[in-house]
Amino acid sequence: SPEAIDLDILFEDQNVLVINKPQGMVVHPGCGNYSGTLVNAVLHYCSRLKEKFA
Repeated sequence: SPEAIDLDILFEDQNVLVINKPQGMVVHPGCGNYSGTLVNAVLHYCSRLKEKFA
């Protein structure tokens, strides 16, 4: 699920998003880690972009 988590974006263009992931941040949801993940943060960030450029 999308979550409003701050991302340290190093570079972004129409093809790639480079993120400085904090040490210890789980990449994707899984057993015992359903929130606070990088994927959840990126889903939220991308949904904001959709609204901005729609």
